[in-house]
Amino acid sequence: MNRITRNKAKTRQLALAERDGLDTGSRQEKDRLITRKFLELAEYQQAETVLLYVSFRSEVGTFNLIEHALKQGKQVAVPKVFREARRLRLYRITSMDELVEGYHGIYEPPVNAGRELDTGSIDVIAVPGVAFDASGCRVGYGGGYYDRLLKTVPLKTTRVALAYKTQMMESVPIEPHDQRVNKIVTENGIIKCPWT
Repeated sequence: MNRITRNKAKTRQLALAERDGLDTGSRQEKDRLITRKFLELAEYQQAETVLLYVSFRSEVGTFNLIEHALKQGKQVAVPKVFREARRLRLYRITSMDELVEGYHGIYEPPVNAGRELDTGSIDVIAVPGVAFDASGCRVGYGGGYYDRLLKTVPLKTTRVALAYKTQMMESVPIEPHDQRVNKIVTENGIIKCPWT
């Protein structure tokens, strides 16, 4: 294990402990604020197609975001993990009821060839993660799924991380293959990342 990989593991451990330590009431209020700020983004309001992750464990909650986007008539895609290929594939959903428990207990869309979307059709992507810094760098869970996905995303697509303020760090360790986000939405506001 090289130095950067060790530093990432340490960063991941610290950030997850902080995120997991948020109490339920505080988390719900932060989720409400983050959701509101995300919905106010011009990029979201103008988007026809959005990719939203389905929140799991202590991640910033996305169920209300998904419901809102569906009610707004947006085309909503959610990711499905293909573990053997170490890839995410994107499927359009029309209702939260379509989601089924999948990889690691995360709710995922059913495989439906007629509903698969490619990254070129996505206007805005909500990106999960464990730790972030203001330059748009992120540390994920270590599988590289979102890095591989984001590598295929056109420059016109806005990448928005959803994070609690406690997940923000002065800097996070990165490797050449790591992908950045354009904006980070926390309960305290929206951070525009300078690399874009």
